[in-house]
Amino acid sequence: MSRAPLESSPIVEAYRARTRESAALAGNAAAQFPSGITHDSRHLRPYGVFVDHAQGARKWDVDGHEYVDYFGGHGALLLGHGNPEVLTAVHEALDQGTHFGSSHRHELAWASVVQRLIPTADRLRFTASGTEATHLALRLARAFTGRNKVIRFLSNFHGWHDHMTSGYSSHYDGSPTSGVLTSVAESIVLLPPGDLTPCAMCCLKTVTSRQSSSNQPVPVSAWSP
Repeated sequence: MSRAPLESSPIVEAYRARTRESAALAGNAAAQFPSGITHDSRHLRPYGVFVDHAQGARKWDVDGHEYVDYFGGHGALLLGHGNPEVLTAVHEALDQGTHFGSSHRHELAWASVVQRLIPTADRLRFTASGTEATHLALRLARAFTGRNKVIRFLSNFHGWHDHMTSGYSSHYDGSPTSGVLTSVAESIVLLPPGDLTPCAMCCLKTVTSRQSSSNQPVPVSAWSP
């Protein structure tokens, strides 16, 4: 579908008329951020709404319109916006200090909760993002096994570092995406998800190269045919 019919459709025109303040902010954002957004999941045509505030399962844009928030903070807000118990805990933590830059008892309590939920997690490393976590996991796997090849499954999302860009939403042939070294892309073996036969055949063919494997349950940001 060409862009012109969409941009000139009655639905888009009605949307523009209802979201003039968001349109103005989107214009400013286009001059400040690559693609005009700070997260790729917010890429919408002609532009996304700019939110002013939120409460519970709803949020309001800068033009005053109310929405049911199905996005839920990228899936993090299981209890919704402004949950009283969450806010109380946050305020209590802030009252103790903003950023210690040192070890503290709360990180031990947090680790204990994770280990209770995941009993096989003997020791933990907290990271700032999933991308950082898989980046460190790959490095650790290569260091421990001495192996350089990694099996990944098409359409599964594992973050945005160089080893994870091909095969998620493009470059399904394993070729490097823009800016990624060819040697890095060649260290990744892409296989179809949900089918053990190609995986078994690949492992048998390359047993002498000693491949490691990277897999995860299919999340909301990935799909499986």
